[in-house]
Amino acid sequence: STAQLLATTQNNLSTGKKVNSALDNPTNFFTAQGLDNRASDISNLLDGIGNGVQVLQAANTGITSLQKLVEAPSRSPTRSCRARWVTPPSRA
Repeated sequence: STAQLLATTQNNLSTGKKVNSALDNPTNFFTAQGLDNRASDISNLLDGIGNGVQVLQAANTGITSLQKLVEAPSRSPTRSCRARWVTPPSRA
């Protein structure tokens, strides 16, 4: 009937799917369901990769900061310490 066709059309428009149940078209329904599941899995993997990249970036920033922290004092204080000890004290 016209009311049933209108309801089906409204359902298709609201869900964005051409086939909403196995009764509409079993082959297309199960194919679409499999593709939806695969898309969901890929999306989850992408989220995991994004989180991994953020962890690596944070680790790189931390290592770089530590490297600078370790290198900075080893340059300037060593020179000033050497300057103090290399020059013998004057005897008056």
